[in-house]
Amino acid sequence: MNGPDLDVLVVGGGVVGVATALTFAHSGCRTGIVDVRARQAMPASGDPYDARVLALTHASVNLFERLGAWPAMPAGRSGCYEAMEVWDDRSPARVRLEAGASGMPCLGHIVEVAVLQAALESRLAGQVREWRPARLRGLTVLPECVRVDLDGERVEAALLVGADGAASRVRELAGIGWDERDYGEHALVTVVESDWPHGDVARQVFLATGPLALLPLGYPRHAALVWTLPEALAAERLELDDASFIATLTRASKGVLGGLQPLTPRATHPLRRGHASEYVATRVALVGDAAHTIHPLAGQGANLGFMDAASLCEVVADARRAGRDPGSRSVLRRYARWRRGENEGMQLAMDGFRWLFNDSGSEGGELWRRGLRTLGMRAFDHAGPLKRALIERATGLSGDLPLLARSAAAQRSDIGAW
Repeated sequence: MNGPDLDVLVVGGGVVGVATALTFAHSGCRTGIVDVRARQAMPASGDPYDARVLALTHASVNLFERLGAWPAMPAGRSGCYEAMEVWDDRSPARVRLEAGASGMPCLGHIVEVAVLQAALESRLAGQVREWRPARLRGLTVLPECVRVDLDGERVEAALLVGADGAASRVRELAGIGWDERDYGEHALVTVVESDWPHGDVARQVFLATGPLALLPLGYPRHAALVWTLPEALAAERLELDDASFIATLTRASKGVLGGLQPLTPRATHPLRRGHASEYVATRVALVGDAAHTIHPLAGQGANLGFMDAASLCEVVADARRAGRDPGSRSVLRRYARWRRGENEGMQLAMDGFRWLFNDSGSEGGELWRRGLRTLGMRAFDHAGPLKRALIERATGLSGDLPLLARSAAAQRSDIGAW
């Protein structure tokens, strides 16, 4: 009797989905990917920016280097930030994080989603079978495989991975529940050019209406804006003419980069917190936004998804070496235990920060919250070893990382694991 067509089929062709497919192919699995969209071409050097950006940790970059995707990133289309300044607009509290203090060349990288997408997709040929554009129509879990119905085609795989976003069709067809809470906020994004160079410093100010971040891109005076606003206010600012919007932005950011000019149209997207009731079912696993969504104030959402992908692949590879069925629930539960606690912890941390910096609805308690923020930020800024440890954890240099996401030095201590 013939086995399934594939070892792993990934549904969802965003950056997390493509990274998932490449990670499984890297481990020797027969891998396929399904997405409703065709492939994206790499933006040329003179093409407009994609206003959607990601702040990548070192762990994510380590993974992309091992997949061969990081060298495909074009020069000038990503920023390596060496420091981060965070301040509270309603108090004197301010924190500065520096890579050099922890012996790092940088704290992380700011990349356009479209550029990273194209770099990852450039590695698919010859490694991953593609069904694009195609749509998932149904799935049937059988004893030896999962049978997937696409547009006019049927594919069988030992494991189906849902990387198809917060409205995951895989999650729905697998009967996995989803708990979601709407923050009532939108992220407004664009790219701006400034009079003063950003100096490879990421800047974030906590305003009464929500956090505003200016993130350095590859060119010295280009920065990506991510501005969290209540839904109605975001809609208002989306409709402003350029001059009025830039004046509002300059006031809100206290002119930290001097005069500004827009380089891309503005866009907004809603912010919601979501978590799947289970990460796995028999022959099905969820990664990235299909499993969890998070507030973007620390830029950790996509990084969590990349770590999901590498962790799931490691669990499956271990099972295959041991002669176990990689699609069995008992195997996949190891992945669920590994990642669920990490992701829940990050969700709770982001909700905690959001509560601490949000004075609305505090019924006169804004003064004690402001005092708490001031004391906390000042204490953290002088915390020494604790500050260094937290920086290393946030930038992906420590923690329970999958092997492919560890530094070369850390990997050498695990020789033979892969």
